[in-house]
Amino acid sequence: MKKLCSDIANWLRYIKLKKSKDKEIKEKYAHNPLLNTFTLNRDLDYKTKLFWKKYGIKVNSLWQRAWISGNGIEDYRYITEDVFFHVY
Repeated sequence: MKKLCSDIANWLRYIKLKKSKDKEIKEKYAHNPLLNTFTLNRDLDYKTKLFWKKYGIKVNSLWQRAWISGNGIEDYRYITEDVFFHVY
């Protein structure tokens, strides 16, 4: 029972952190007009999700879009903030 409660508490902390990080990226990169118009190509989006899925991590593609629209480097192995905080 303690383990279940601990798992639920960890999950709720993760959800809260994920929501705050999603809000942060929207605020941080809102000034970048490319973020709203930029879309990931399907191949890169698929590679990214497949790569992180083997580690049990769901990736938010908004972070990938922000990274690529900001620096132009397309790499599916980029450790986005949602991945970093999920692992950390």
